Amino acid sequence: MKRILILCMIGFCFSQDTKLITSSSLTLKPDDKSSLGKLNAGTNVRKLKLDPSGNYVKIAFEAYVPVSVLENATVSLPVGSTQSADGVKFKLISARQKGKQVFVKVQVTNTNSKKFN
Repeated sequence: MKRILILCMIGFCFSQDTKLITSSSLTLKPDDKSSLGKLNAGTNVRKLKLDPSGNYVKIAFEAYVPVSVLENATVSLPVGSTQSADGVKFKLISARQKGKQVFVKVQVTNTNSKKFN
């Protein structure tokens, strides 16, 4: 019995990524009549959870949109990444959250020949 349970758990963990076999509309809630858009057959998705009715699966997928359609096109980068702005290089050393506060360590380097404040 334990072996079957372990095999089922391993199968569940490794079978989360799948492809759509037919086109489908996207909705915010199960059995919602309003559509957000449509996913075509062959789109890769990740299954997150089954809704209580068993008729819908909550999924996640990766998609790209042009920068020009966004109100704010800045992107949060992971710790260790570097960005430059106006001749100043910023590197995020560490970030940790404690309650509602976030503590950040940033390394700032002047890449211009002029001083900055």
